[in-house]
Amino acid sequence: MAAILSVLAGSGSGHAEGVFLDGVVAQVDGAVVTASDVALGRALGLFGLTPSTGPVAAAEIQQYVDGQLLVREAARIGVEERPVDQVEAWTAVAQRAGGEGALTRWLTLADVEVGWARRLVGDDLRMRRFVELRFRALAFIPEADLAAALGPGPHDEGAREAMRARLEAEAAGRRLAEWLVEARASISLHVAKFGHVPNPLPGLPSVVGGP
Repeated sequence: MAAILSVLAGSGSGHAEGVFLDGVVAQVDGAVVTASDVALGRALGLFGLTPSTGPVAAAEIQQYVDGQLLVREAARIGVEERPVDQVEAWTAVAQRAGGEGALTRWLTLADVEVGWARRLVGDDLRMRRFVELRFRALAFIPEADLAAALGPGPHDEGAREAMRARLEAEAAGRRLAEWLVEARASISLHVAKFGHVPNPLPGLPSVVGGP
């Protein structure tokens, strides 16, 4: 894909002579996804990504893109989040980062606008709300399937509910995976075939173990 540039030079953290390098790693219906988009989502623990300071892996790029597909569908059908949920989501991200002050300092160091970070946090919240409404809330486990999963013998209500929740999560996960396959096939989607790309952002202190 000509539009996806292999301009991500350097190695390790992606930092060379004080300059953080960046590049395009995917296109979703013409909308560009950069390495810094993925790295920011990962640093903040969004879209199911695990915070890390290492290179950005191909699987992480795909996971971020899948998250954006879910966000687009949530917007299309009008899924909205309450202002109080937006505040709580941002507070949770700040706490994971070591507090509001630590997050603000890191965003400044990384040259990331707060508005950009807040938008991604809002996207993640909208994605999770859509997944809950579209997949998890509609998961139904027949009693026969629950009994088969539990096996013979008596089972208290706690064990039954725990197994039901597990089966519902598995069913929702399967339907979500099927939906993503269809969604990827229905649009113009290009993801760069990198094994990994350098991380264009500095590590959050809470991730690298700093103060």
